[in-house]
Amino acid sequence: MKKIISTFLCVAMLATFIPFFASAEGEERGIVDSGTCARDVTWVLYDDGELVFSGTGVIPPCYKVEQGYDRWSKYFPQVKVITIQEGITGISKEAFATDKEIAAASLYKITIPDSVRSIGKNIVGSKYLNALNGERMSAICFAGSEEKWNSFFSTYNEKTDDGIGGRWNKYFNGEVPKPYCKIQYGRVENNETGNKIEKGPFAVGVEYYAEDMDVRFEWNVTGTTEILQEHKDENGVVTGLELKPFRRGNAYVSVKMLDKDGNVIGSDSEKYTTWRIAVGDDFKTAFNKLKAQIIGAFNLTFFVFLCGFVAVYCAAVLLIVKIAETVGSWFR
Repeated sequence: MKKIISTFLCVAMLATFIPFFASAEGEERGIVDSGTCARDVTWVLYDDGELVFSGTGVIPPCYKVEQGYDRWSKYFPQVKVITIQEGITGISKEAFATDKEIAAASLYKITIPDSVRSIGKNIVGSKYLNALNGERMSAICFAGSEEKWNSFFSTYNEKTDDGIGGRWNKYFNGEVPKPYCKIQYGRVENNETGNKIEKGPFAVGVEYYAEDMDVRFEWNVTGTTEILQEHKDENGVVTGLELKPFRRGNAYVSVKMLDKDGNVIGSDSEKYTTWRIAVGDDFKTAFNKLKAQIIGAFNLTFFVFLCGFVAVYCAAVLLIVKIAETVGSWFR
């Protein structure tokens, strides 16, 4: 009887744990493909979009894999995250730039360990920002310091020439990027007093980082401008606005970034104005505008004076030459 009861309990316990193991197995990531792309460098692409490099070698350019090794770049459209594990010692030039030298739209983060001793220029393809269309940013996260990163590259005009720009932000010392959004001002010259917006229309767009989350934006425009046109991305999300130019007053633009549940995960606001002093300007803004007007008037006055002086000087020279010619003709 005890044997029967023990057997029954074992079966019951087994029946309890089977769903747990099945669930755990179901949560495991699937492998899309794997291979070796260079000596001592292997890669694995998982079905959630993470591409993982491991080993002790140098990652080669994605389009220049030597014969006998496996090329991963054919899966580039599926890659969302590139993780380089500790032990990799180098990253070649254009290691993650596509064949067409453009940035992969789905790739939003690259993690690089402190074990690397060399990094080539242009490891990713750059995509230039357009304020009107907005831009979803991507992150390069280096576990080492910014000083170590800069030591890998040459400098030009006291700036590190790593070839990384456009939609890429860099983070150092293991910093984890957080979602954010920022209004960008485009299409016309952006200066302190904003005196070009009266010659618009001008554009505002949102620069943002949201990993691979689906987000949307809520815009609010008030003041002396109005929305002429909304610009949407391929998913129908409004990422930029074309605004009406104005000559007086101030315009205020704000944006909120919301996740799929409607939670605000980022926000930003900006004020745009002309060179004319307007109601609502604080003392500093009014002072800067007045200073700009005085400087502008002085520059104009000086320019007119200079032009007048040059004109008088040229006329005097011509008169002297003419007199000299006349006097000379008397003695011929």
